Amino acid sequence: MDWKKMSWNDKSKFLYKCFDESLSSDPETRCRGETQLSEASEYINYGITLIEFATKSHYEKIFRETVAINFRSHVKTRWFANISSQTSSPQVISEREKKQLQSLIIYGISSSIDKIQLQLIRILLFIAGADFTTMWPDVIGDLGIRLQKACSKSDLRSMNGLLDTVDRLIKTICNHDRFTLDASLENIELFAAQFAEFFIPIFSSISNDLFNLGWFPKSQHNLKPFIEAQMLCYRILNSLFNLGVPDIFMYIKDEWIIILIRDLKVKIPVNQDGFNELMILADWLCIIILKLIIDLMETELDMFIDQYLMEFVTETLNLLAFSSESSSRDGLTVQAMEFLDTVRGSDPHVLFERDDFV
Repeated sequence: MDWKKMSWNDKSKFLYKCFDESLSSDPETRCRGETQLSEASEYINYGITLIEFATKSHYEKIFRETVAINFRSHVKTRWFANISSQTSSPQVISEREKKQLQSLIIYGISSSIDKIQLQLIRILLFIAGADFTTMWPDVIGDLGIRLQKACSKSDLRSMNGLLDTVDRLIKTICNHDRFTLDASLENIELFAAQFAEFFIPIFSSISNDLFNLGWFPKSQHNLKPFIEAQMLCYRILNSLFNLGVPDIFMYIKDEWIIILIRDLKVKIPVNQDGFNELMILADWLCIIILKLIIDLMETELDMFIDQYLMEFVTETLNLLAFSSESSSRDGLTVQAMEFLDTVRGSDPHVLFERDDFV
């Protein structure tokens, strides 16, 4: 078999046969398929062929999932050189192929679903999570470009997969034991500075869509992916803010704090399909926002939050007026009361003593 001279169609047919045999219940057939796959993995661009297989929707789902798992194993054993090994190690993927794979991995995350997408996210975390500044310095920009394209097309499925990837990457960078806390903070500051450039417009765009579709519904849009996307955005903010508010977010605080206020006004039209499920998601979105505001009141942003405190309190009271009417919304009721209690008990807030408050 001359891998270099094989056409894409020939490679496709050969690998399809190998993977099909590797899934066989017959031990001999399965062993033959696995052996041929192991031999093929030594060839240049084998990984590129795998990821193209995994992301082409016309193949059966079980086949693409098997290929994605094989691709993850291929990357984990061949991305980094094993200098400590005393035995012969698998051939490391070339730098040229790595660049191609990085681009294809992010494209695959944005275009795949379910288990295939999850495998590709795990591969990205494996490569970039240890030290993205060295292993994959363009990862944030690459994710940002894909996010912007998905946002411009209102492709919520792609956006949610990419936003989930960003959140996982932040957590991986923070928690990786190769770094001291100071090194992690430096990486997070760098990450945040690069990320904010495209995150805030996307964060604002989703918020606008969610507000307009809720308050001015012109057609039966499904609000669920919009709420899920915004919840992912808040997860990302929480992940960043858990280490302290990055400097870049201090400089543009007006932009994203106004979004918090607008998102507390989320509304689900009564004629929306799946109304009860959407109300639960909307309540969770508001709970996340209120928790974030409480946390921010304990940071260096507390004086700035004061500028918007009356608006936050007003929207919280509006939420409380409706949520307290139903026991199924107790979670939001409790969180709203906790926020109001935090405001009441924080010195020098005298908001509740104002004549115009009631």
